[in-house]
Amino acid sequence: MEIAALLAQYLQAPPPQQIALRTTHSSLFTDDVVASLDAARLTLREAQERSEEVRRDVTNIVRGADLPDGLNLTNEELRALSNTEEMMISRFAEHMEALLSQRLMCAHELHGKDALLPVNQSNTVTLWYQQSSIVLEILSFLPVECTLGVAEEVCMLWQNWLGDPSLSRKFWTDCVRREFTENFHMLVESEGKDLLHNGDWRMIAMICCTDDDDDDNNNGVGSEETPVVEQDN
Repeated sequence: MEIAALLAQYLQAPPPQQIALRTTHSSLFTDDVVASLDAARLTLREAQERSEEVRRDVTNIVRGADLPDGLNLTNEELRALSNTEEMMISRFAEHMEALLSQRLMCAHELHGKDALLPVNQSNTVTLWYQQSSIVLEILSFLPVECTLGVAEEVCMLWQNWLGDPSLSRKFWTDCVRREFTENFHMLVESEGKDLLHNGDWRMIAMICCTDDDDDDNNNGVGSEETPVVEQDN
């Protein structure tokens, strides 16, 4: 089985199967790899919980405001939310496989065909979480709020990468473009395209998240206004 598929299988497996995988593939599932996978699984579960919270909030708002039933989430949309973790693991496996293949191809080009023969598989993937390109690619599938509130707290290394514009400016730019499209276009139009290359997009992402939360709070449903009572003169 391919390395990426084994890692994805571990993320989805219950504890007994995880133990079996570690025993069968001990050269791959070293202690540091297992610790990183466990941390990744926790991050995925937290993202899933946030998705479910959003689903509940949307449902409550629609019901509380007596909006048309057409605005309720469909069964298909509900299933999509419930499968968020599974889809993210699948995407993780696909990108991991592509990155590993690219790495082997580079080794082949640099050292010739013989370089492919003695490759130590455990060394190939053991330090994946210490490679900024792989980590940022994986984090690009998370909501911005989750990246700021959860992923940045995983370790100091990730925090440094996410805070270093030379490494993460494109990552944050793409995040803002994806989740806050209107804000993104307004900023680029008002500040100019130079903002794309020199702007602090992590700070912009934080501000967009904060503004989004403030809008949700200000537009909350269910608050009652005190009626105005007119008095006869």
